Amino acid sequence: MDRKTAPGKLNDILLDLGMVNPELLRQAEQDATTGGILLEKHLVEKNIVSRENMVLALSEYLGIPPISLAHC
Repeated sequence: MDRKTAPGKLNDILLDLGMVNPELLRQAEQDATTGGILLEKHLVEKNIVSRENMVLALSEYLGIPPISLAHC
């Protein structure tokens, strides 16, 4: 990812990257809160966002480059 942005709010990153739309994100936030789980976990478990895309979003949020251990 060539984006040179400072880490921001994860919700904003998910929206900016087009991984979710605002309505889906609002519903997912409510469902995660009701279920007592983290939004990130809910999005991945419900296949709303793939694990790979969540890694990319979280890496941008944390300001660290993503790595893949798939070929190790």
